[in-house]
Amino acid sequence: MADDVVPYDLKDEHVLRRIKKNDPSITFMQFDFTYSEGLFGQESHYFATSVDWGKEQWSFFENSHLACITIDIYIRDNENKSKNAKAKDRENIRSFARALARNRSIRDIRFDVSDSLGDECIIGDVFKLLSPMFGRLHKFEMINTHLDDNSAQKLKMAIESCGGESEMQEVELACNYITNEQSGIILDAINGHWNKLKKIKWDSDNGEGLFGASPGVIALANLVSNPSSVLEELDLGRDDWKMDEELEGGSAFATALSNNKKLKVVNLGCTVIFSERELQTVSSILNHNSIEELYLYGQQIGVEGMNGIAQGLTNNTSLKELNLNGCGGVTSTCWASLSNAIKNNPALPLKRLHISNSALRDEVAVSIASILIGNKSLKELTLGGNWDLRDEVLIELSNALANNKSLTTLDLGDIHVTTERRIIDDQSAGIKALSCILCNSSSIDATFRSNHTLQIVSMDVINDNYRSAVVPQLADMLQLNGNNDKFEVSRQKILRCHFHEYDTQEFVDMELEVLPHALAWCGGDYRGPTLLYRLVQSQASLFDSNSRAATKRKRSE
Repeated sequence: MADDVVPYDLKDEHVLRRIKKNDPSITFMQFDFTYSEGLFGQESHYFATSVDWGKEQWSFFENSHLACITIDIYIRDNENKSKNAKAKDRENIRSFARALARNRSIRDIRFDVSDSLGDECIIGDVFKLLSPMFGRLHKFEMINTHLDDNSAQKLKMAIESCGGESEMQEVELACNYITNEQSGIILDAINGHWNKLKKIKWDSDNGEGLFGASPGVIALANLVSNPSSVLEELDLGRDDWKMDEELEGGSAFATALSNNKKLKVVNLGCTVIFSERELQTVSSILNHNSIEELYLYGQQIGVEGMNGIAQGLTNNTSLKELNLNGCGGVTSTCWASLSNAIKNNPALPLKRLHISNSALRDEVAVSIASILIGNKSLKELTLGGNWDLRDEVLIELSNALANNKSLTTLDLGDIHVTTERRIIDDQSAGIKALSCILCNSSSIDATFRSNHTLQIVSMDVINDNYRSAVVPQLADMLQLNGNNDKFEVSRQKILRCHFHEYDTQEFVDMELEVLPHALAWCGGDYRGPTLLYRLVQSQASLFDSNSRAATKRKRSE
């Protein structure tokens, strides 16, 4: 939605007038119908209830700039209201919908509707009245909404009213109370009439959604397998890590996914729980080289599922992100197969790999670390929440990063170090190894060849009950690495490590033909003039061609 002025203030008497006069500054509006005393402070929301929409039927007709709207309807059955008052409230919302339906510029619409007014679920009437504009919409979003069967049917009718000529490209239904049967009704309507749809986000919050003996899953399988579908993104993921029973219809859905050659993003995290065999079927989608992002977090992948993923990655040339956080039932051998598949496929453009909370053992973490050796695409690696990761693993990761020029983010979460006493951060062998990789101070050449790419390391160091965040020396070098000019990063590290406190000793034994270049190189920033002054002051003989020291040095060279 656009970042334009949003009139929330009830006291703004000119909002409706500006809309009717086609004010170009108003492209996004939030209409709040709140019928509950004391729910919100009246100074913080623009209440659409303050308008008699029966008298404002043509408010939106001439407007050509309003593009995005949010409709919030929060209703509690107020026992103090008469039947006539409740009927008046319902009719005012219907009048608003009639007025809105006359607008031809709105492309994005979002509903947030809580509960019903009296014994009616008003959202169904709103769908029906807004059906004339459904064919023009590009995005339809509905959150926190309770649908009854009648409302689901009216939404179906509104979708079907488009007659296959819809411009709809994105649908998001999140945290709604929708039953399996209602899901099937809505998805079947979408499948037959929203033919330009590219993205679906579906997240039911009623504990049922697309689970069990689900018509919704069958309808979704039909949509995904529709040869005329242009769907590119399917998001069924949840963030609450809720595990559910295997669904009926999962096999048909898995087969539909495996045969789809147009999907670019698939999120099956936590919501749809397949069997291992079905997950192996799903992984076949990697064979089509169209999938770019695959999210399987929270799935019980098992041996068959992981072997299928590894096999799919062997020749894949499209996948950019793989999320396997919280995946269980995977053996060390399977994780090794995954690592080998990634390492042995240089054409794989994988940029982000997430394997947190997966109970990785040390040998698995070492295998994952080996992916970094020579890798040119991976930018983000997440291994947090794996409690068996210890100091030795950090050493292996550091060694793998020695010549890596792609990884910018490393998330290790909690890492245990093997010290007998309370940890002092820089005493950890793993942290020392990582610090050395970021800035090897053994020589100027070693510093120049250090890792100048890694910018973020998320890590908590733990020993018994002691916890410490990433140590300061790492933070300093990581901050330097944030500069896109990597030659300048190496220069800054060399100056800090080898010329700290303006130490000029490094110049004394430098080859004569190299010295002018080194002086020019050192003088490149605000520290340069001071460093050069200290050098001339302490080693004046280097710059006096008549001095004995200079003459002797020339002869010896």
